[in-house]
Amino acid sequence: MVEDEMTRPAENTDALKSWISLLRASSAIKKDVDTMLRSAFDVSISRFDVLSALERGNRNGLRAGELSRQLFVSDGNTTQVMSKLINEGYVLKRTDKNDARAVLYSLSDEGKRLFDDMASVHSDWIQSIFGELTPAEMTILKSTLDRLKPKNIDKGR
Repeated sequence: MVEDEMTRPAENTDALKSWISLLRASSAIKKDVDTMLRSAFDVSISRFDVLSALERGNRNGLRAGELSRQLFVSDGNTTQVMSKLINEGYVLKRTDKNDARAVLYSLSDEGKRLFDDMASVHSDWIQSIFGELTPAEMTILKSTLDRLKPKNIDKGR
């Protein structure tokens, strides 16, 4: 028997509504930022995220698997985005001198310049989006989101 909303405990309904609100807000923000990045720099948010991870990464470069983990995406997704960035000269690909089986990715000088240009504008956009919240609301939002940790879900249900 499937429970409907009328028989679900209120906390389940509140959790589902919160989940939907979180997805809706996150998706809307991501879509807006993607649109702005494409308009201003002809770069998708996925490509911006890769450049950002490489900027924050090890100076010697990041392995594909580490890059995927940082971006919370599959290796295949990373490979697809990386090939375009390499072809356009924004990312360098080389073999790890400590492990010939591994590949390292790093920003080229051109990629670094592009990221620096985008990062400043991106920061302003994010500030304008979150500027709708008071500093106290932002603190509460961040601390609340930080408390949400994925848990093992009983797959047998």
